[in-house]
Amino acid sequence: MTDPFVGNQEKRNVLKEILSKGNFNKHLVGVVKLLVEKNKLGIVGEVLMEFERIYDQLCGTQVVLVSSEVKLEKDKVFGIAKKVQELSGAERVKVKVRNLVGDKKRSHSFAL
Repeated sequence: MTDPFVGNQEKRNVLKEILSKGNFNKHLVGVVKLLVEKNKLGIVGEVLMEFERIYDQLCGTQVVLVSSEVKLEKDKVFGIAKKVQELSGAERVKVKVRNLVGDKKRSHSFAL
């Protein structure tokens, strides 16, 4: 979305196609379409992250951020989620892992 060599119309078309094929919340789709119409493609990522944060809060999901120098296997991440659930009493737990392995910084999330 931030590539200056890709035109705004092409970016709009890609976003509209993704929104039409995905199973997204109708309010989220409305917000993204509004941003596209107002030519605010540069802030779509930030808006989506904030939407996710608010959605998790409203659903009572406890979000845990983990940074690791070594790659964490899924069973380790699941164990972290279970322990957080046990300690916090939260019904839902989402673990977001930021792997600091090599030169590439990757992140993924795991929900319980």
